[in-house]
Amino acid sequence: MQQQSITAYRSATGALLTTLNSFTNETVNTKPSSNAWSAAQITDHLLKSQSDFARMMQSGTKTKTERNPEENKQKIEAIFLDYNNKMQSPKEIIPANDPFDKATIIESFSKSAEENINAAAANDISQTFAEYEFPGMGHFTGAEWLWFLTYHTQRHTHQMQQVLQTVSQ
Repeated sequence: MQQQSITAYRSATGALLTTLNSFTNETVNTKPSSNAWSAAQITDHLLKSQSDFARMMQSGTKTKTERNPEENKQKIEAIFLDYNNKMQSPKEIIPANDPFDKATIIESFSKSAEENINAAAANDISQTFAEYEFPGMGHFTGAEWLWFLTYHTQRHTHQMQQVLQTVSQ
């Protein structure tokens, strides 16, 4: 379970970084429409959404899990990989409107992803974490949070690929 979820997350973050590297310094901040996010903003949103994972894994309030630690994995996947389902981002993780430096945002995302991978590898991801509740599903295990990060990253990689097609025309 642990290695599979870490491998999936590493693959998802690698795919996002490959897509992000496909943008030029100019197009990384280009929005495909006035109400859409640029590639840099998508990355900022992901950084904000995963910023507390490593800390939570290392020093968060944990309890023994009395269920399958991946019980919600398929539900998380169904929510985030349904590209027809338009979602509203919580205000806390809405990206900044400022332009971003491509190299800096790539470095920040790479560092954050590596910290998350190291934290997941060094801790028991079968435990349940009390810091946050996922709407409609309650408290997640470390494994479920890692699957959330994976599927959320995959969703936004798909979005970023669409942005790339639009701004490269």
